[in-house]
Amino acid sequence: MSAGSTFAELYFKCQNGYSMHTSGQNVRCVKAGPVQTIMPSCPPGTALVANVVGTADRCRAANGQNFPYLCPPTHPADVRPKGDMCEHKDPPSIIAPAVPVSI
Repeated sequence: MSAGSTFAELYFKCQNGYSMHTSGQNVRCVKAGPVQTIMPSCPPGTALVANVVGTADRCRAANGQNFPYLCPPTHPADVRPKGDMCEHKDPPSIIAPAVPVSI
């Protein structure tokens, strides 16, 4: 070894957009899957009434009768404070850390 040589340890980090998750000695990079959101639909002759306090939004007929709104089976209802949505979450992307970092 010469007097001018240096040693660097090589580590790896996640790509941009991924967050590092550890469990014991295991490390992985995780990026949330995309979320597809659509508006709920109401049966014919009814209109969506948003922001029903403490419960899911409703579809209301002209006579005041309430009905549940409809979401496709692939997009379950997500009750929100400012109007419910039908939401489908794709699974996260999981990869190994692959960006080299020298220390």
